[in-house]
Amino acid sequence: MSSELKPVVVGVDESPASRGAVWWAVREARFRRTRLLVVHSASEAHPDRAAEVADDALRLARGLGPDLAVDAVVDDRPAGPALCRAAAGATLVVVASRGLGGFTGLLLGSVSAYVATHAECPVLVVHHGERWAGPEAPDRSALPVVVGAGPYGTPAPVLEPVLDFAFTEARLRRTSVVALRSWRPPPPAWRSDVRPLVADVAELETSERLDLADALKPWRHSHPEVAVRQRLSPVGAAAALVDAGFEAQLVVVGAHRVRAEALRLGSVSQQVLHHAPCPVAIVHPSVHS
Repeated sequence: MSSELKPVVVGVDESPASRGAVWWAVREARFRRTRLLVVHSASEAHPDRAAEVADDALRLARGLGPDLAVDAVVDDRPAGPALCRAAAGATLVVVASRGLGGFTGLLLGSVSAYVATHAECPVLVVHHGERWAGPEAPDRSALPVVVGAGPYGTPAPVLEPVLDFAFTEARLRRTSVVALRSWRPPPPAWRSDVRPLVADVAELETSERLDLADALKPWRHSHPEVAVRQRLSPVGAAAALVDAGFEAQLVVVGAHRVRAEALRLGSVSQQVLHHAPCPVAIVHPSVHS
């Protein structure tokens, strides 16, 4: 392990979900053989306890990963900007989907939403973080990494970093990849005397499968130890990815940069981020590392 490597960053507060984020961040740091940086915002609910909150998270991380180099910092900025500042020099930032405050009916909180659209590195949002913190945490190690493989003809600069992140995660976790693409066959002609405007449905489906197989070739070659399954789903991409998340360790989706300091999540990524039952990674081409 080298302290020169980019760290994994995790945001913490006093919520039970925050402990789950630490659990995931420790695993990610150990996978990458790098250090872990715990970040707490002093502007959160109990600023007078900021140092104590950071120390508690530090002890938790060291207990979960005694072989890790772990540091903790308290930042005076609000949690979102504080995490994004730390993420500028990180390989990954981990945050619970919801911490303290906000509306309890929402799955995604304001901090995780901010980090997911402003961080300069991939973001891992941990849903239901409280489920991962204790000794009864679910064992999902045999489940695959699911990646949204984009629609037909997705440009390589958009798709490649997402696939690279997914295959790297699968290799580190010693599991497989499910490359999922939504595909809906064209509806049949509603009048028998109307000539179809599209080619044979089976031919179109074959084209989809071949296009997806071509996109996956470089990663099959560079990660031969990772088993890959291609899946075409007849339902919308967001619904398919959310459903696949019930049998996944992680769902990986992409984002688009709209300006230097912010990302834009497409409708699919937004829905997955809000509704997936497992952790979700957000990856953008220009910031992946």
